[in-house]
Amino acid sequence: MPTVSILIPNFNHAQYLPQSLSGVCEQTRPADEILIIDDGSTDSSVEVIKEFAERYPNLRLIENDRNRGMQYTINRLLQEATSDYIVCAAADDELYSRFLERHMAALQRHPEAGMSVSEYMVLRVDGEVVNQSRAMPGSFGLAHLPEFVTGPVLQGEFVEGYVWMTSNAIVARRDAALAVGGFIAEQEWHSDWFTYYAIALRHGVCFVPEGLGVIRESPGGYSGTGMRDPARQSKVLRGIIDAANRPPNKDLRAIFRAAPGVLAVFGTQMAKVLMKQPKYWDLALSYGIFVVRRYRRIMGLSWPRLMIYMFKRALR
Repeated sequence: MPTVSILIPNFNHAQYLPQSLSGVCEQTRPADEILIIDDGSTDSSVEVIKEFAERYPNLRLIENDRNRGMQYTINRLLQEATSDYIVCAAADDELYSRFLERHMAALQRHPEAGMSVSEYMVLRVDGEVVNQSRAMPGSFGLAHLPEFVTGPVLQGEFVEGYVWMTSNAIVARRDAALAVGGFIAEQEWHSDWFTYYAIALRHGVCFVPEGLGVIRESPGGYSGTGMRDPARQSKVLRGIIDAANRPPNKDLRAIFRAAPGVLAVFGTQMAKVLMKQPKYWDLALSYGIFVVRRYRRIMGLSWPRLMIYMFKRALR
């Protein structure tokens, strides 16, 4: 039977830990190990975690010697894990009780898959839980996909469109994550995106069309704050492209060129990053064609009207 580890980095999330750890510890298919690293919290996080560790023998607390940051902490968790599969869960998110049961069942049916992903669920700041995969199926839906899709077939999905796979809804092969290089520090808040999409595009993915975990909406959090800073976001996007141009991920450059929709989540800012580097102009051309076709399809414009629209937008 394959084993699975749940990995949780924590920094000052004591108020959310009782709910998040209850979901993690009370899975109908228990995790083989639950590893939590506290990254120098100044609240009561360590005390809360220790209380759970006393009740659940598969839970282990690790403490960084000081605040080391997200990238150091999540990569340390990846190295500490001993299972075949990993789940990277934020300390303020929630996993429903059947999360592991449903994902591990799909992965046992398709052991060749690199990972399994379920629907995109969000806990909004107003307290409402929204299943985005059901509310916006055209953007986030998984129901139209078979239970298992090979890497080459998945690449085909990104020729004209995008498949949304959010990190809190994923169970992934640990060896496949290590082969990417873990979670690459220079990619910061997008490092999980790069690692998981690399795994899926190489090894294929199982789709579980139901909501099994909830991500907490946090506009002022680490990723939200970073993405709103154009200079920092551009640096991170450059880190994604650079990583796809060197070992051990050099194969991803050809995939991004053939399936440019993979980069669509980064919008026109990615196009700007690519255009500034002549060595990436092949990617810029491929992605630019994808963006233009997407605009035309969404806006329902003829080619002449689209060209006028794009020209005006460029001038602005």
